[in-house]
Amino acid sequence: MKKLKILLNFRFLFVLFILIALFRVFMFLTLPFKSTFSSTDKNFVGQVVEIKEKEESLQILLQTGKEKIIGFYDGKKDLDLSFHDTVLVTGVIEPLSRARNFYLFDYQKYGKSKNMYFQIEIDSIQILKKNKNIFYKIRTFLQKRIDSFSSNDYLLAMILGDSSKISEQAMESYRKNGISHLFSISGMHVLFLAGFISKLLEKMKLPFFLEILLFFLFFLFYSFLVGFGASVLRSSFSFLFFRIKDQKKLNLSSISLFALLFFSFLLIHPAYFIDIGFQYSFLISFTLLLFSKMIQKQKNALFKVLMISYLATVASLPISVYYFHQISLLTPIFNLLFVPFFSFFLFPLSFLTFFFPILDSFYQFLVLIFENLSIFLSQFAFVLIMKAPAVFEFCFLGFLSFFTLFLFGRNKKIHWLFFLLGCFFYHQGNVLFPENYVVLFDVGQGDSVLLHSGGKNILIDTGGSLYQDIAENVLIPSFQARGITKIDVLVLTHGDFDHMGAAESLVNSFPVDRVIFNMDSYNPLEKNLICVLEQKKIPTFQGLKEFQSGAYHIQFLNTRIYDNENDNSNVLYFCYHHLQFLFMGDAGYLREKEILEKYSLSNIDFLKVGHHGSDTSSSKGFIDQIQPKNSLISVGENNRYGHPKKQVLQILSSSHIYRTDQDGSIEIHLFKNGYKIKTCMS
Repeated sequence: MKKLKILLNFRFLFVLFILIALFRVFMFLTLPFKSTFSSTDKNFVGQVVEIKEKEESLQILLQTGKEKIIGFYDGKKDLDLSFHDTVLVTGVIEPLSRARNFYLFDYQKYGKSKNMYFQIEIDSIQILKKNKNIFYKIRTFLQKRIDSFSSNDYLLAMILGDSSKISEQAMESYRKNGISHLFSISGMHVLFLAGFISKLLEKMKLPFFLEILLFFLFFLFYSFLVGFGASVLRSSFSFLFFRIKDQKKLNLSSISLFALLFFSFLLIHPAYFIDIGFQYSFLISFTLLLFSKMIQKQKNALFKVLMISYLATVASLPISVYYFHQISLLTPIFNLLFVPFFSFFLFPLSFLTFFFPILDSFYQFLVLIFENLSIFLSQFAFVLIMKAPAVFEFCFLGFLSFFTLFLFGRNKKIHWLFFLLGCFFYHQGNVLFPENYVVLFDVGQGDSVLLHSGGKNILIDTGGSLYQDIAENVLIPSFQARGITKIDVLVLTHGDFDHMGAAESLVNSFPVDRVIFNMDSYNPLEKNLICVLEQKKIPTFQGLKEFQSGAYHIQFLNTRIYDNENDNSNVLYFCYHHLQFLFMGDAGYLREKEILEKYSLSNIDFLKVGHHGSDTSSSKGFIDQIQPKNSLISVGENNRYGHPKKQVLQILSSSHIYRTDQDGSIEIHLFKNGYKIKTCMS
């Protein structure tokens, strides 16, 4: 009876502990953060906790009290700056940027997980106090020593967990092949170092409590060196806790111990809840713990590695789909090839090279083999693009993954694979629940609109920017997040750079079936694109009157050839059930007048406003005639043209106005009896 009472009391305290941790997470997610800074502040005192060289500039992370600020400095690289130096930074701060398009990286959300809310363009840095802390001096020494090696990019990643110097091409191949996790400080690194320390401690024959204390101090120091990442902290404390349990010092089941560790992390630092590294680390570790007995039964070392790789891949599937919208079907096979080479050769050799520089050339040789092999195999990665799941779909994928693991573990038949792939294709194809929607992308001062219906995709314009590749950074990631694997029709309204500047990059990086130009003669930008299209054997069309795609019957409201590019814009009209859409390109007053004379238009539900809200378009007579219920303006934030003009906004005032400079990307989900509008910045 006494034992039962103790057990019930323990369970009550354990549940209470979990509830408190979850409450902390809830408060973190829901309460707005009140920064100690304002946008008018220009001087900031803090300690340098991170230094990264970026081509011609420095990126530094300042710890100012409980809050961090990330700064960018275009000054001298030879500035004598070390970790934990106290500095006075002068510059202009601004909030971290929010994602302006659905599903893309949200810097503000990422910053929240790091207690960071502002960034600063640094004008000057004044060192107030040099660091005298021996631990920070060691970290600075390690960084400088690693920088002296020709293979410093990989040594930095292996030893200190900083992969920023590895080429983007190589990192992209690792992501495609599903092996980028090898470059995150995690359980493998901790176990390798723990094994080395264990050998030393065995010879010393120390008391158990002293052994644990030394392990704890070592892991604490190593975590400090690599920036206290969630993965290394989880691995370190897991090793300590389970080592104590193995010595029968803790009377807890492995699952209970793991849960205690998990909720302890959330209680201490609730921001870990939205940390991707934390999610991956705990989910994969939990899965391997569940199947530890099955893994231990495998006598063949190679098969054991394959099994661990498979379990880790399937367990991490929901997170990979949720954040990155793609998986490689060959990831378990690639892990079988790369993980042993990495674990038994490349990783241990990193530490040997650090202590014995004579190995640098040999290490560099192995790195090149590893990198080039990954780049080569990434061409055959069989990447499956997955639509970004909603929360309930995310939970479904999680349940599906674990159910599949249990099927695999219990009867070892291959029907689990067909079950899994069948659900993937159901999720991917939207067979039972087809979607119809329109997306106005935020591409700055430009235009790009996606029409999706019945698995078919029309892209109207691509936008264009001198400062970033719109196709690579905005359009393609957005397509992949929606499960889109190709553009069936690319319609270019006209040849201005802000409407088709990203077209060449798009067709070079993403499947496009056909391209439609306007009726005007081709300008140099269009001619360059046509050369690329001819090389890729992508058919082109000009002066079409109409075409069908999914549920959309697209009509071109052609009038005649004009003497300017804007008025020669393709103007598109289509209906979805009772809803009417009109996309004006950059057509001006004259074109609007002649469209009204030739076509009968009224009660337009969605007008894509002409020429970004310029006063050369959207005349009062035109707007009064078509009477739009919703006006969509694609316009750059604080653009130099002053778009949209006040008089245009006044003319459109009887409609609901949506602007990409204020609302970000705009999604219109279409139904038989209505529609729903979502804006990214709301």
